[in-house]
Formats: sequence, structure tokens, C-alpha cells
Amino acid sequence: NRFQILYANSTLGSESGQTEKEFIVYQQNHYAMISTAESMKSVKIYDITGKLIFHKKVNKKDFQIDTSSFQSGTYVIEVLTTNRYFTRKIIK
Repeated sequence: NRFQILYANSTLGSESGQTEKEFIVYQQNHYAMISTAESMKSVKIYDITGKLIFHKKVNKKDFQIDTSSFQSGTYVIEVLTTNRYFTRKIIK
């Protein structure tokens, strides 16, 4: 055998499901709301083709992005905190 597939009932890249509590993204009206347990350093948004469409350096735990000018589609939010990277998919 060259490899073995093992299944685990956990979120990829998280320790005991902590990622869900440490990084929250939700939409409210025309805003993407982002909340992290530790201070964010930067927030980036990519479209489905990988093109960077938003980048902002921040120094806070809560941040909102006006998405009213975004076209309908799928986007990926990438957040850098002091110690980690987080990503989430959003659909507008």
C-alpha cells in the first residue's frame, strides 16, 4: 500500500473545533461582518478566479466590509491575525 485514508470528524486545520469560535463571518444587509478572537492584521477578499478585489490592513477584532459594489457570486475572505490565517467562503 502506498497510502492510507483516515477520516476524522473535525474541521480541517482546527484544534477541537476552536476555529468556529475564533473566526466568525456573516452578512448583514450589504456588509460582510468579520469577528476574531484576537486582533486582525489584514483582511483580503478574492473572487472565485483568485483575483484580489479587497485588501485592508486593520488592527481590531471586529471589522465590516461594504459589499454593495460586489457582483453576485462566490468570494473568499482571508484574515491574518497575530498568529494565524483564517479563510471563509461567502456568497453574495
